[in-house]
Amino acid sequence: QVVKVFEYATPAYQDVIAAIKGASATIQLTLLRTPIVSLIESDLEMRLGPLREWTKIKMELFSNRELKFEKLLTPAYNAEIQMRDAYMVSVIDLPSGGGTMKFLMPNTTYELRSRDSLVLHRWERRLMGMFAQLEMSIRKEGWLQKKGGDRAALLAKRWCVLDSSNRMTYFKDASKEKEAGSIDLNIATSLAEVKGGHGFDIATPGRNWLFVAENRDAQASWMAALSATLEDVRQMKKEQQAKGGKAILKAGEGAMRDDSDTSIGGTDGEWRTSVWWELTSNGELRVLTAEGGTPMLSMSLEHVERVERTKGEEYYEYCIDIDVEVPGKEEKTVTMKPPGRSDMQQWLGLLKEQAALHIKKEEEAKSGSVTVSAHGWADISRSDQPQSFGSKYAVLVTEQQEIAEMMTVTNTLYWFEDEEASKDLGCGSALDLGEVEDLTRADGDMVRLSTENGWALELKFRSESATEQWRSALTLCCVNAEGYEPLAQPLAGPDGGAEDSEALLSEQLRMSESDSLGSWKAVLCELYPSGTLVVSGGTSERAASLSTPISIDVKAAIGIWLLGQTGFRHLDIILPGKKWTFAAESEARLEVWHKEVSEIMPHKPVRELCTGWLEKRGDVGGGWKARYFVLLSSRELLYFENENSTKRKGTIDLKEVSGLQLLPEDFYNYEDAFELVTSRRRWILCPESGKDQARWLEALRPLIAGEGAVATAAAGGDDASPSPSVRAHRLSSMARQTRMVGAGSAAREGWLERQEEGSTWQRRWFVLFTRPTETGVEAWVDYFLDEKKTADEDSETIEVGSSSHISRTSEEDKPHCLQITTGGGRVFLLAASGEADANAWLGAFRKATFTTVMSTKTDRTERDSYRLSMDSTALPLNSSPALHEGWMTKRGEGTFASWTKRWFVLQDSGILLYFADQSAKDLKGSISLSGLKKADLKRSKPGSTDFSFTIQTSKRKWQLNAISDENWQAWETAINVILE
Repeated sequence: QVVKVFEYATPAYQDVIAAIKGASATIQLTLLRTPIVSLIESDLEMRLGPLREWTKIKMELFSNRELKFEKLLTPAYNAEIQMRDAYMVSVIDLPSGGGTMKFLMPNTTYELRSRDSLVLHRWERRLMGMFAQLEMSIRKEGWLQKKGGDRAALLAKRWCVLDSSNRMTYFKDASKEKEAGSIDLNIATSLAEVKGGHGFDIATPGRNWLFVAENRDAQASWMAALSATLEDVRQMKKEQQAKGGKAILKAGEGAMRDDSDTSIGGTDGEWRTSVWWELTSNGELRVLTAEGGTPMLSMSLEHVERVERTKGEEYYEYCIDIDVEVPGKEEKTVTMKPPGRSDMQQWLGLLKEQAALHIKKEEEAKSGSVTVSAHGWADISRSDQPQSFGSKYAVLVTEQQEIAEMMTVTNTLYWFEDEEASKDLGCGSALDLGEVEDLTRADGDMVRLSTENGWALELKFRSESATEQWRSALTLCCVNAEGYEPLAQPLAGPDGGAEDSEALLSEQLRMSESDSLGSWKAVLCELYPSGTLVVSGGTSERAASLSTPISIDVKAAIGIWLLGQTGFRHLDIILPGKKWTFAAESEARLEVWHKEVSEIMPHKPVRELCTGWLEKRGDVGGGWKARYFVLLSSRELLYFENENSTKRKGTIDLKEVSGLQLLPEDFYNYEDAFELVTSRRRWILCPESGKDQARWLEALRPLIAGEGAVATAAAGGDDASPSPSVRAHRLSSMARQTRMVGAGSAAREGWLERQEEGSTWQRRWFVLFTRPTETGVEAWVDYFLDEKKTADEDSETIEVGSSSHISRTSEEDKPHCLQITTGGGRVFLLAASGEADANAWLGAFRKATFTTVMSTKTDRTERDSYRLSMDSTALPLNSSPALHEGWMTKRGEGTFASWTKRWFVLQDSGILLYFADQSAKDLKGSISLSGLKKADLKRSKPGSTDFSFTIQTSKRKWQLNAISDENWQAWETAINVILE
């Protein structure tokens, strides 16, 4: 490594040579070299000898850029490959999991192969990083059918090219003259086979890309190449993370505009072109002068308030607005202009996802906990109207959450179909007890809750003792009701009834009973070994002294929190239905109080100890899947589909774990994997890096084999176990966004078989739910192990809505199948027991989808058109003959509406009908040309290759595209026959 030439630091060999050539006198060159070390070595096979036979070799790359290999079979020898002469390294992945690699040089080509293509990709990364002259190589190319981004888009044939820059580019023809779009695989999250064909799906933030191959072999070949590329990306990011503590999620060239003043680093609204954008895993978005250049701007995603496509004319230039708000600084908007539409879509999806993730991480870093005060069965009904919910499993939850350095306490009553369902608070119905104005004991074992909006909820319990227990718990939690009773009570006697024993702590503190922390009283606080905190009067600061001493039972506390910034710290003691806030003259004294009070409080709320992404290996040799894990202090490890999910995928009970151990570094190429061992299963998990592994191990080890276990108190006596609701609760604002009115009703339920991974079928009890919302109707499908709705840990909710597509299909040995394609591109294949069962389910699904769509359509004409499309017998096709018919595309209403391909039929009655396809059975709408003049028909850009035109009616301007000049002339002639 060259350190100095003259007085200039020289990072590159070429700079040294240029400096020496430019010297006009004798120079002194100091050359310091680091020790030569081996960077990577592998056992491979290479074509050698005159017959070019495959021969076993050991290849090794050194830090001085020497690449050597040793022939292992006799006659053995060593040789060097002059990689400085190479211009390309090419890796080809094979469906078997192996691959080939070539070093291309002007006069020769070296060919190598391995049974593990990941080994070859590791070599490619090393060589590309060390030899700057190496060009990008093509890993695979060929024809594929690609589905457009719109839900109703059709498949189009495209020539697709996968290259070594981890980008898949597609063209309209094999000449590759004009790029039609590309996918940055550096941000791809998954690759999945589409059932029932030769398709596969690439998921990226903001969009799923669907491709269909010509046959099964082509599908397998493409999926092998893509799988290897995604694994290559994963390994590359792990190396970046280990080396620099962060990985590059996405980078690329584009333009930038900053509306802030140039004096503070902005561009004053002027565009800067050909800059380099870079987003890293630690939430930093940087703009550099060029790739590897000088930083111009840096933003933390924690300070990003909004990421949206730019409005107005720049919307069509594929610009993205990023609103940044840094505390103490003026708000500003930074605008990104990627080079094309597909790049814009991928940047937009990734930035939205990462901004939400880092904002959520910041929120989750705050304090918070969840406590269950009571749980059990009750008959629930509403007395203000004849509505009975039936027998439900009720759970009373107190959530403590730090917001703006203050502890906010929310009390909620949830109810579920059964105790098992209560494991997920997000799937239950709920009532915010802060809205309860009146709490009364009704006839027998019944409690009535009356809210400010007119609700009268009645709960009838199974016994007198349960009723009294619930009434007491509700009385403490309904803080705005007339029957509210705080736990702290005035002490009797002239001296306040102080205890005989000596106080653990006795000190003058300040107390506030206001959430604003603006009204303080100087009080004398005495904490006794029995757990009683006596608060008596002292010198007033802003308000009168306490007239009567107060006793606070610390043993009944459900939360003790030390909050606020340095210099403004305060101690919150949370009791059911009451919060007490104290401050001291010094933070050191406040910490002493926090420690002593926390030790007395027997109840330790369940809280999140560690969260993050882990890859989980399926049971009995299953594949790897990324899941978002949440470790709770209740010794349970939950995992979810993603960080925003409120419905868990499964739970690992750490109380059953007998051991935690690291796995070998070469375990399936997952270097940082570890396993949790139970009597029934080995749970194999892998973090993203060694640093993440250390973080998880530190959090897990105290909870294994009884260490650090935290019990959860619950109402109902000493034998009451912690409510399962606590286990599945996610400490985030999303948990508050549950269904607050009523649970979904079952539109249909019964046995179906679902095709799992590996083409295996599993029989499950399916339930189609519908539920009215403020904006319409919501529909979804859940499935269970049996008719009793026993939860299936591997189940997932299937969303059924206006963007879903349901159709009949068949599989080998399964003739009565249903295929559900969700709006996100997921495909679910279900098998019914017979023809009648399949048709009944199809009707139920379509009815649910129809109801959902109808609820979102406000225009009467649009509703009527959709209603007609559901029943082909009601189509308004009279005996009027058609003047002309054919394909055109139609643009929807709204500034940012998309174009959709439709089959148009012009009747001589003056009605232009459009359908979903050429069968003309699914009517989507109509345009009345009656009374229009020829001036109402206009070509958008006459004389160009844009064949779009408009039809101006009294209610709307319709935008259509005839696709070709020949079609436009035919439609113009036919429409002018109708127009006056």
